[in-house]
Amino acid sequence: MGWNNRMEYTRVDYQVHTFLSHDGRATMLEHCARAMALGLDEIGFSEHKDFDPNDPVVEYFDYDLFMDDITYVRDLFRGRLRIRAGVEIDYQQWFEPDVRVWLSQHPFDYVLGCVHYVDALMLMTDDYVQRFPTAQEAYKRYYEEVLHSVESGLIDIVGHLEYAKRRG
Repeated sequence: MGWNNRMEYTRVDYQVHTFLSHDGRATMLEHCARAMALGLDEIGFSEHKDFDPNDPVVEYFDYDLFMDDITYVRDLFRGRLRIRAGVEIDYQQWFEPDVRVWLSQHPFDYVLGCVHYVDALMLMTDDYVQRFPTAQEAYKRYYEEVLHSVESGLIDIVGHLEYAKRRG
């Protein structure tokens, strides 16, 4: 008896965006082919879903089209690549009730939660940086919001924890 020192890894990428997100450029088919070439075992598509009515991409996500594409690539790559259907929620506390209702009506394999805004200010902008006297205070407020996203019970995965640090 003893420890099995052989570790097995599943090679995955769960934060992949297609043209169905405002910042995606490729199709699911193209991403799946690339995942196969890279030797991934699993790929998860997580298009952006925003709830802030002031966000210009709030109505960008089309759930039905997304699920049609998921079904297509799952059939095409069956037995060769596991494909997961996810969503990237732009977490802001005051939209929690809307997010909860929407997720109850739109099933996914996983929900990726990302904080792009804190106190209605987009991270990495001059307005956000100027609101806090030190970088440490800005990071602290960001991670408090990330903690709220986890405590909400709405998300399965926290996305890009380094986001606040991208500014410096």
